[in-house]
Amino acid sequence: MLLIEYSSREAELPPEAEIIDLQQNVGLRLAHLHVSYCGKRVGVWLIERTGPSPDKDALHRLRVHLLRLHAEYEWVRLVLRGLTRNAGGVRSVEAVRYFLDRGIDLLSSPQKYGFDQDPILAAAYGAERIATSDEWVTVLGMLTEKRIYELLRIQQKTAASGGSVTYIANRILIVEGDGTVSEYNTSAGHDLNAVIGQDNIVTESFNKIENSKVDDESKALLKQLAQTIALTVGKLPEGEATRVKDDFTAFQDEALSTKPRRKILEAFGDSLQKAASFVGDVGAPVAKLVTAVIGLVA
Repeated sequence: MLLIEYSSREAELPPEAEIIDLQQNVGLRLAHLHVSYCGKRVGVWLIERTGPSPDKDALHRLRVHLLRLHAEYEWVRLVLRGLTRNAGGVRSVEAVRYFLDRGIDLLSSPQKYGFDQDPILAAAYGAERIATSDEWVTVLGMLTEKRIYELLRIQQKTAASGGSVTYIANRILIVEGDGTVSEYNTSAGHDLNAVIGQDNIVTESFNKIENSKVDDESKALLKQLAQTIALTVGKLPEGEATRVKDDFTAFQDEALSTKPRRKILEAFGDSLQKAASFVGDVGAPVAKLVTAVIGLVA
């Protein structure tokens, strides 16, 4: 991260910079852009003093806010990475939980140091995910539900996709584009772990998706759809379950093809949605995920 402060007389704002509305008349203009340095993507904050006498207190608070936000985001992300790589070697789970609680609390607050935080987060970490699928599996056993919801919202503020799906115990949580969380109950004796293993729809799909050439966002959505379809299949009679698996395989193969055909995707997608509608909340996310995949690849 690089922070540059200047006056309107000293430099001009680069045309590719994204301006963040501070919603305050403090004589400052905040903008952000990414540059490439030694092959790495670096975020640059630009604070422009637009008048002869900007609010010094606001300028100080903004500096502190940007630096603290960057530090907390990166530390939370690094801790999540470390936990996943060394899940069994954590000496003090309580200490890690306390650290994550503090970091998530700061990142999830709508306002800090007198400034709205959501647009600043979105500008700095657009198209990034604070936690990967593997990291979610690790962290879900450590955090309270309140912190999990907050972490989901942080991820949605920065992720490029229209929504994200996470499984917590016997529930499916979908975070919409506006940050709202929809919750679906998957209890009634069904366990997600029962459908994730060798020689099943999730494992087979994940391998095929990972080996494909589609973009990372499409891969993430297709993996989420595979998990939800697996839950749906577990609630259906054997014959119907086999048909749904075949339809999903056809939908996935078309989505991963060089030139996905929208009509084919819509036909198989409609079949998946109809089947999912018969199993209640377990299959409820299928419609949203099918729509998201089609909108992205076709």
